Amino acid sequence: MNPIIKISLKYFVIQLIWLLIAFYVTDQAFVPEVIPYTPIRPGGIIFAFIPISTIIFYEKEVLRTNADLTIGRLTFYAAGMWFVTQLCYQIFRQSTLPDNRLHHFFVAMIAMTIFNSIISFLVAFQLKTKRTKRLMTFIAIIWILAVVLVKLFPNLTN
Repeated sequence: MNPIIKISLKYFVIQLIWLLIAFYVTDQAFVPEVIPYTPIRPGGIIFAFIPISTIIFYEKEVLRTNADLTIGRLTFYAAGMWFVTQLCYQIFRQSTLPDNRLHHFFVAMIAMTIFNSIISFLVAFQLKTKRTKRLMTFIAIIWILAVVLVKLFPNLTN
């Protein structure tokens, strides 16, 4: 079996377990809706930390097995692996929702695929080139684009 597929399967299982644990923890009554005196939701922090951390470890391990991969291919592998993980997680999550399941499924799949693809690209870029200044420029551009999109289309955040 291809070593990249083995690594992808390993991280698929790790991520799915982490997502299910996070879903259970954030769904319980002992986790507050928001962090006191802030609009920050603990679930948002948890569900942002899981992909960022696992993508970093995944891409580092893939690069150790095949250092010749391009930034694009490394991004594709990480984003694809996260897409499959999200697909399985969202299928499970939708079984817990009372109504409007298809809408929530597609919104979550599209949003998380875009988010994880951007994170995958940024991590791959940093791991392959080590150009931190250019990475910061990319992050600033992505941030500005996100702010402009939210201003132009306020319904995106609903």
